[in-house]
Amino acid sequence: MDSLYLLESNPAVMAGLFFVFGACIGSFLNVLLYRIPQGREWVKTPSACPKCGHALSAADLIPIVSWAFLRGRCRYCRAPVSKKYPLVETASGLSFAILGWLIF
Repeated sequence: MDSLYLLESNPAVMAGLFFVFGACIGSFLNVLLYRIPQGREWVKTPSACPKCGHALSAADLIPIVSWAFLRGRCRYCRAPVSKKYPLVETASGLSFAILGWLIF
């Protein structure tokens, strides 16, 4: 079975893929929202905990999932991480999923 046919014939799968893509875009928007007002570099600088400064691993950067798995705390210093991060990722993911559902 052709994978494109599977996506076209199942709008829920397409919406799910759009949600994941949108959540990743939301994660990047969080980077911009945090760094640009501070005048910080947003392309080359790796993500780090704002409290302890420890560089975050790839597992710490999975949109929505990492925040929930770590219960809204830094893996390294256990400082609380703002709820705005998963909220922006979720809102972006839902927006993309709705657009994907409507378009396809």
